[in-house]
Amino acid sequence: MSKIVWREDIANAPHDRRLLLITQPQMFDAADEHVYDVLVGYWNAKSRAFVAADSPATPANGQTLRVYKCAELPNHSGVALRSQVGLNPARS
Repeated sequence: MSKIVWREDIANAPHDRRLLLITQPQMFDAADEHVYDVLVGYWNAKSRAFVAADSPATPANGQTLRVYKCAELPNHSGVALRSQVGLNPARS
């Protein structure tokens, strides 16, 4: 198993692939100030923000994320990942 290396340099995070993200929604209840989510997301060029990588069965809600740390996902050769809006500049 690959070791996860967390980056705090979000400004230079890759915008061309899915990443593992430690996030909070842009809007959250003050009681949740120190509560974070770990999810797979990607840079959406249209909204100019990171968003969750949802499946086609999940309706996109357009919610952008406040990202605190990110990590590269391991390369799983032989596994085709579904295209996400924003990964392909032609589709953004």
